[in-house]
Amino acid sequence: MLSPKPESKITLKTWKELDDTLQHIFKKETKVSKPSATFDINEYEMTVEEFISEAKKQGYTVEKIDNSVITLT
Repeated sequence: MLSPKPESKITLKTWKELDDTLQHIFKKETKVSKPSATFDINEYEMTVEEFISEAKKQGYTVEKIDNSVITLT
């Protein structure tokens, strides 16, 4: 038998989780001379504008793919 369907609890990722992900991607040595990371901002607690502003402030190049998907290089 199945258990009752759990209530949906949306847990958005934090700035800390974003930073940890970026540090992991950009610190590791790869054959790719220009690493990049693509994010769906709907998965994070910040707005698209906050995300873009902070990324640019910290030296990332930002490419907005659509309303909620952003690539950082």
